[in-house]
Amino acid sequence: MTESKPSLSGIRLFAKLPKAALAQIESQCSWRRYEPGESIVDYLDTSNDVFFIIEGEARVTIYSLVGKAVSFRDLGPGEMFGEYPAIDMGTRSASVEAKTSCLAASMSASDFQTLLRSEPEVAETLIRQLVATIRRLTTRVYEFSTLAVNNRIQAELLRQASLVPRDSKGTHVVPAPTHQEIASRVSTHREAVTRELTRLSKIGILERRDDTLLIRDIDRLASFHHEATGESVGPISLVRTSDLSRAYFRIALHFDCASRRNLARPTKQVCRCSISYCNNLLLSRSRRAL
Repeated sequence: MTESKPSLSGIRLFAKLPKAALAQIESQCSWRRYEPGESIVDYLDTSNDVFFIIEGEARVTIYSLVGKAVSFRDLGPGEMFGEYPAIDMGTRSASVEAKTSCLAASMSASDFQTLLRSEPEVAETLIRQLVATIRRLTTRVYEFSTLAVNNRIQAELLRQASLVPRDSKGTHVVPAPTHQEIASRVSTHREAVTRELTRLSKIGILERRDDTLLIRDIDRLASFHHEATGESVGPISLVRTSDLSRAYFRIALHFDCASRRNLARPTKQVCRCSISYCNNLLLSRSRRAL
C-alpha cells in the first residue's frame, strides 16, 4: 500500500487558492517529519524558511540561560510558523520543536515573498493572522502585568477550553496539559498551578480523568476571570458598577473620591467620578509625553 502524497490543502493560509496555484506552491516546498522533542528551528537562529504543519503538533518556546522554558503556544495541523524572519529578515523570535510526530513543509523566504506579491488573498489572510497574534499577545501582556497567579491560571484554562468544542456547561481538554506546561505559559511555578487546580477541583469546576482535563463549568470559571479583570463597555453612563476595573477603585480610594464604606458598595455617581478622573489623568499624562 503506497503512502498518499502530502498536501498543503489543509493549511489555512491557502484556503482560498485554486488547486493549480496550490500545486505550484507544493512544488516549491521541502517536506520532512520531525519526532517528538526534535528541534525544528532555534531561538535567534538566522534561518528564514517558512514552515507549514501538515500532521502532528509543535510547541513554540524560548529557553532562558538557566534552562527555564517559557511556552507561548502549541501549533497544530493547518498552522504555520517562521513568517517573521521571512518578512523582515531578522532572527528567529522563538524556538519551535515537535510536540508529537510532526510532518512539516518548508518554503524559502524568497519564494514566500514572491507568493505574497502574486497572491493578494494569501497576503490578506496573513495580515489577519498577524493581527490575531498581536491581539493574543496583548492579552497575555495585560494578564502578566495585572493579574494574580491564580487568575492567570484561570485565563489559561479558559484559553484551553476555547480550543475544543463545548459540551453543555463544560468541555474536555485532551490531552490534559501538565502542571509544568501551564506554569510555563503563565510565568509561575508548578506548585502554584497544583494549588489552584486542586482548589478548582474541590469546588467542582475541574476534574482530572487519566489524560483528560474535564472543565465542568466554563461559565463559573469565566466569572472568576471576569471579577479579576473587570469590563468597560460603551459610554460611561452604561457601565455597571460590577464591571468596573479594580484599578479605578484603587485610584479613587487613593485620592479620596469616596469613603471606604462607599467603595465597598460603590454608587454609580462614585464610579463615574472615578472613571472621569482616571481618564483625565491619563489624557493629561499622554499630552505631556508628547
